[in-house]
Amino acid sequence: QAVEITLHWVAIFRGAPPLETLDACGLANVSVKRDGRSVRYGAIREATFTTGHADLWREAAAAAGFPVVGDRPHCDGPTACLWIRAVRVEGRKSSLLLPTPERFARLFEREEAVCQRRDRGELNSEYALRMLAAREAEDGEVDDVGEEDGGEEEED
Repeated sequence: QAVEITLHWVAIFRGAPPLETLDACGLANVSVKRDGRSVRYGAIREATFTTGHADLWREAAAAAGFPVVGDRPHCDGPTACLWIRAVRVEGRKSSLLLPTPERFARLFEREEAVCQRRDRGELNSEYALRMLAAREAEDGEVDDVGEEDGGEEEED
């Protein structure tokens, strides 16, 4: 007799994939936990979902343009931001629900802090500025920067 296993996941995606896209990647019971801004990725989305398989959905999400943050070779980062929260075996009533790693919340906090610094014009890290320029070029949202005259206006 075949055993059916359901994996309950939480993952942070690069960008904000629409629910229809995640469904098309083979994910079921998709629920968005939170969305965030990101200079590096444009946006990030944390979602929970279930699958019956371990890795097929990751390739599909990356091919759709929404890789898991840190999931190499599709997206840079220190470590992949995905977590199996629970495993359910058909015919068993018990399952163990694990908490989402604290590093997920820290990623949202750090990315938002960088966006706030950018909004205030305080983003001065060469790496961050390169990432911002690359993101804007990729999104086609390069803004014209006003010229500064470097001095005060003269009054007549």
